[in-house]
Amino acid sequence: MSVQKISFAKALNTALADALETDPSVLVFGEDVGTSVAFSASPTA
Repeated sequence: MSVQKISFAKALNTALADALETDPSVLVFGEDVGTSVAFSASPTA
């Protein structure tokens, strides 16, 4: 098993993508959700 350092934002985005692949009803709630905010980690595209 290899270990790769990634940013928190990248880890969050990857986890969200993985969750949506298996369950399209997954929702994300919180601050800075979306692409129009400065620190967004959850692109909508």
